[in-house]
Amino acid sequence: MMAGSQIEKMTQERQEAFESYVPQMNASIGKIFSTGMRIAVSRPRLLYSLSKLYGHQRKAMKRREELGGEGLVVPPVLILSVTKRCNLRCKGCYAHAHTWGTQEELSGEDIDDIIFQAEQLGMSFTILAGGEPLVRKDLLKIVARHPRMIFPLFTNGMLLSDEKLERLRDLPHVVPIVSIEGDRCETDMRRGEGVYASVMEKIDAMNKANMVFGASITVNSHNFEQVATPEFISSLHDRGVKAFFFVEYVPMDRGTEHLEISPSQRMRLLSVIDRAKATHPAIYVAFPGDEARFGGCLSSGRGFVHINPNGGLEPCPAAPFTDCNVRDTSLREALMSPLLKTIRDNHELLDESDGGCSLWRNRDTVRSLIDGTTSYQMTG
Repeated sequence: MMAGSQIEKMTQERQEAFESYVPQMNASIGKIFSTGMRIAVSRPRLLYSLSKLYGHQRKAMKRREELGGEGLVVPPVLILSVTKRCNLRCKGCYAHAHTWGTQEELSGEDIDDIIFQAEQLGMSFTILAGGEPLVRKDLLKIVARHPRMIFPLFTNGMLLSDEKLERLRDLPHVVPIVSIEGDRCETDMRRGEGVYASVMEKIDAMNKANMVFGASITVNSHNFEQVATPEFISSLHDRGVKAFFFVEYVPMDRGTEHLEISPSQRMRLLSVIDRAKATHPAIYVAFPGDEARFGGCLSSGRGFVHINPNGGLEPCPAAPFTDCNVRDTSLREALMSPLLKTIRDNHELLDESDGGCSLWRNRDTVRSLIDGTTSYQMTG
């Protein structure tokens, strides 16, 4: 058991991190770009594009600071689930765990307008999620119209045809992030027979084309010993992967709680990532592991918000609550949502010390906070 002085010190450090998270967040974005430019040093065309993008993002940071001075909390990251459809049915997928109602998906015009509004508010990244984003045939045309926004495109990789890869080569602001669970056995067990071989084929094709791309690894107790290793990172880095997203498994399906990683495993994962940064130049993101240095959970506008396929603005993909829809109001007004403010104002209750997603782990507490303070809907 920790002594009172230790607890007091941890509380103070957490509060200091909470109060200073904005400059820390901006510094982290700067590091992402500096790493990207080091990676692209031998690719003049890409280096030029990244330099321009960073110029735009410095302006975006200033815009967020201006709006923050006016009392509007604008996160640097928008997670935009552009569809609920998918060509796979992976075990434990949060998108399948949510129903998101029967309302029609956002139209191409809706998505185009949302991204435009995000740019005007100073958002730096729009993460394209789903479902499988590439199910939408209009998606690459839409993002091509927004060259100042950075789009990490999270995909299972199965729809990355030669035609799409050729198109993506001309869109340096769009970074494909393919999902993988470890080796062939782990990946095919969760995603389906033959998926691993297909994903590796796409990775090799992107590497041969000298593209910047990444990998998203869902880390759980079953695959932990395989993916949380220097050898696994090296194997992907050798195949051209330059962005690593380690996402802790969130038990959206009942009966899968045993797949969550433990706090000690989280610390081991972060240690492996720190060592990898020194040996393999790449962008590394651990979610939610990295959030601790920003004072905890970054949802509800502190670091990001989520728009579901129907247009509902949610605190996080793992928190299916919404009290507004961007079809009915502007993104600026949606960011002033009473639901988001209530969660931010009670941020200290979202304890992440046990690991995993604090919003999902504390969902009963979140419900109790917002019951009676605002009108909301559960979206999944």
